[in-house]
Amino acid sequence: MKRKPREKKTLRRIDANLYVDPESGIHYLRAMKRGITRTLSLKTKSEKEARRRLPFYLRRAFEKTRENQFREAEVDHWTEKAEESEISGNHRITFAVAFERMARDYDKDPTISKGTRTMVATAFSALKKTWPDVFDFSLRELSPAAVKDWYAHLFSHYNGSPASINNVLFKARRVVDYMVDADVSKGLAVPPKNPFSVVKTLRQRSRMTIPDRETLAHVLQVALDVDPLLHEFMWMLIHTGARASEMLDVRWGDVDFKRNQITFRTAKRRMTSHYQDYRAVPMAEVLRERLKKLRDRTDPTPKEKVLGEVVYDCYRQKLKRLWKRPELADEPRFVFHDLRHTFTTRCLESKVDVPTVARWLGHVDGGALLLRTYAHLLDDHSQQSIQKVKF
Repeated sequence: MKRKPREKKTLRRIDANLYVDPESGIHYLRAMKRGITRTLSLKTKSEKEARRRLPFYLRRAFEKTRENQFREAEVDHWTEKAEESEISGNHRITFAVAFERMARDYDKDPTISKGTRTMVATAFSALKKTWPDVFDFSLRELSPAAVKDWYAHLFSHYNGSPASINNVLFKARRVVDYMVDADVSKGLAVPPKNPFSVVKTLRQRSRMTIPDRETLAHVLQVALDVDPLLHEFMWMLIHTGARASEMLDVRWGDVDFKRNQITFRTAKRRMTSHYQDYRAVPMAEVLRERLKKLRDRTDPTPKEKVLGEVVYDCYRQKLKRLWKRPELADEPRFVFHDLRHTFTTRCLESKVDVPTVARWLGHVDGGALLLRTYAHLLDDHSQQSIQKVKF
């Protein structure tokens, strides 16, 4: 009996690449690239949830490149070989198979951010360079002594960088968890402790560079002469305290001149986290006037982005080129996130209370992180405040 052809759904367009099925209410992604149209279900009836999942599914829709196809074929070969019952079904899987299983689970999960996927690829590359034999090891062959020897090579490879070393350690431990689950499901004995736990993660110290007013004015002036778009971006970060990705995502519909506030989509929001989806930040007078002039000059629609469609990597390259200018050779270098620290510092120096600043920054801890990070500023504020107390 022949199977009936699947009826093509009639979807209603909501926004670019976002559609909804009027009958079921399920939202879909529909996109075209090089003449190929892909339609994927976003598996939700909530439009807000669909908009959050859209970029993840959009990336997955066309990621089947030729290189990935060969990679998946190789993974299938490893998996089938490992799952063959060579010894009455008790064959242990290798580190390589477990790593690929973990990578696949990450690819299938829309809640995993692009940065996390990049860190998995970075850990894979580091393990290939520092310990290529580990990919052929089973769980029984992973010894704490071998892990300690490898850790010395890893430390030298990354020149003692805590963030990079910890990333590889965390991913390696996660791979071992996959190996343990596979062996336990087959009734095989497993070690009582993760072999990679014999080496400790390194303490990470935040490198914060807060430029003074003179330095900042000089850098902004050079940026204005070289690249006005970069200057505008940096100026907005200083006066809003937003993360770089949050500022790039602001649309003119998010700027409310009547209520004098900007609505930011929180960058650290994940589908499984407790961060708020949006936060409203009041505008200072200088920021309000600058946005008004920009709006009057461009006459945008509510859906257009305030800073245009330039992606973050483009601004990062612009900043790298800016620091190569000879007139900035003697200035301390900083990154975009340091401008967020600059905004926080200016607020605390202006005697704005900590819970209010934390709310503007999108923190959910009520100011606990600010108390730890900016303790030196708060100590000065405390000394000045005690002098105002009358007994």
